[in-house]
Amino acid sequence: MNGFSVVQSAHRTPLNVEGVDLVNFGSTGGGTVVTAAFGVRYKLTDHLRLGAGYELPVTQREDLLGSRVYVDLVLSY
Repeated sequence: MNGFSVVQSAHRTPLNVEGVDLVNFGSTGGGTVVTAAFGVRYKLTDHLRLGAGYELPVTQREDLLGSRVYVDLVLSY
């Protein structure tokens, strides 16, 4: 779980949304967004792992977040 909260509105733009962890608009309307993420990771070889995840907001406010899909490939040596 992740939580993103605006401490103080910036009043730089007339927007009423924030970019959460992607971008800071300096909007007039702040709020709190809480998300939950679920994922899996699979060991392909001793040195290669493949992972995927899905994140979605669990609060009424979503801002720009909506939902996301993550994919990663880890090479270790």
